[in-house]
Amino acid sequence: MNSVQRFLQTLLVTITFLSLATASFAEKYDLNTNLIVIQNIANDGMSFVIRKGRVDNIVKGQVSLFSSKKISFTARAISITKEYSQWIVTDNNMRVPFEKGQIVTVNYSPERVWLEIPKILGDAKYKQMLAEEEMSLREKQFQRYDNRFEFFYGKNQGLSESTSSSINNDGTRTGDTFQFNYAIPINQTFQTIIGFRYDLDLLTLLNPNVEQETKRMMGTAALKISFNNSWSYRFSYFISLGAGFGRSETSIQDTVRVGSAMLLPSVSLGLEYKVSTSQSLIFKANFDAIQTDEEFADGFQQSTDQTMFGLSVGYAF
Repeated sequence: MNSVQRFLQTLLVTITFLSLATASFAEKYDLNTNLIVIQNIANDGMSFVIRKGRVDNIVKGQVSLFSSKKISFTARAISITKEYSQWIVTDNNMRVPFEKGQIVTVNYSPERVWLEIPKILGDAKYKQMLAEEEMSLREKQFQRYDNRFEFFYGKNQGLSESTSSSINNDGTRTGDTFQFNYAIPINQTFQTIIGFRYDLDLLTLLNPNVEQETKRMMGTAALKISFNNSWSYRFSYFISLGAGFGRSETSIQDTVRVGSAMLLPSVSLGLEYKVSTSQSLIFKANFDAIQTDEEFADGFQQSTDQTMFGLSVGYAF
């Protein structure tokens, strides 16, 4: 046998050994590394819901082992949909010891688990793999976006402004913004947002010294694009592009002019911090271009074009 043949035989034996070892390792750790999130718990504490259903080969009547760091128990599947299943504790004297949103371990073959427990309890690699999988699942929880409500309060500062049929455009505009949104996710990156916005502005003219108060009420719509980062799954950045249309009313001393207001475009750059899986704090900077067409009681019309910069803080739930 020459050296080439010996080398090929050695290589074949090595590949065979590695394949068997890999298969054995995969089978070993496939027994008890299924992490799931408790979606809901019944009021009587006897049953709970997980996001595993028919597509995950769950069948009615199936018995599985559920475990946390403190306790393990068996439960039976009593109701199954395509993506969800409801489980009832097999011990009638026991209540579900988990909380909604808790990450636990499930094993679909309890009879095999009891044979493996002595091996895996002291296995450092197993514990490390389980910790990594739990962290990955927790990140997915925080990165998930559901339909939600958003409230914002902001302070605005005028950047530029011009009013038709007016020779006095020299002034300072400041204002407050209150906004209520309903966000609908398209996927993990894009969200559509519909909402209502109320603006209260004060324009102080210098010559003559006159104050104008403007109120705007607008329906709004926007597209939001979110970007995750690599240093913390609780933070994400976003940019949004929106528009709005509604009613405008300006008071100048004893006169009032009323008309329409158009917001186009409204651009926001922001940072979102996930307080929990369902609540967030949002900080953003806004650039708005607003056009109003208003009319006095005597029929005289005026149009105003303005740009504004603002900072807002919001709460989403």
